[in-house]
Amino acid sequence: MTQPRAPKTEPVTTVELPAMELIRLLVDTQRMAGKDTSLPMLAGVVLHSTAHDDATRLHATATNRFILGQSWASATGHLPVCFLDHDAIRLVVSVLRMAGPAQPATLHLTEGELDLTVAGVAHIMVPTSPYRFPSIRKILDSLQEETGMEAVLAPDLVAQLVQVARARRQRMVFTFGQPGKPSTIDIGPGFRALLMPVRETPAETFEWAPPPQEVIP
Repeated sequence: MTQPRAPKTEPVTTVELPAMELIRLLVDTQRMAGKDTSLPMLAGVVLHSTAHDDATRLHATATNRFILGQSWASATGHLPVCFLDHDAIRLVVSVLRMAGPAQPATLHLTEGELDLTVAGVAHIMVPTSPYRFPSIRKILDSLQEETGMEAVLAPDLVAQLVQVARARRQRMVFTFGQPGKPSTIDIGPGFRALLMPVRETPAETFEWAPPPQEVIP
């Protein structure tokens, strides 16, 4: 006698967290995202969740090849890897702000689209990008952190991280890696960036303009 098959369980593709936390994840991380249209796989933010100490974290990751940032916040549920471009991020952030940052936000991933619901007040669907994003976990795991090392850093890239620290009202902790390797910058308990080293340039020939005050209009 054949046993009846157990019903198939659909994988969980929904995550929930406070709207304010989702705004912070997207706004802070988008500062690090690429703007080069010839590299569309970097022109946006990757979202995915991980299990951490019996809890869920939603991660947002972005890079422009010179600086790589990742922010995270506590959440419930599970969200597979998805990639939102700049236009999708602006739309999501504007809806979250209009609906109210104190409301719970739910993200549900379907094939090619991310469904956002804010406490039943607002509901939109934004397309996800088909591009594959580099794995930040492999990059982070390959780093061997060593203190007491000298690193030459570009001030315009550091300025982007200063904006994040000011917005979060938290201190920045720098850890310099081996020569020629990225430096790690932690901003509070929920943001980490990798800052690529640059060639040493005499101060009198270094041209730098301050970054704009706000990345997202």
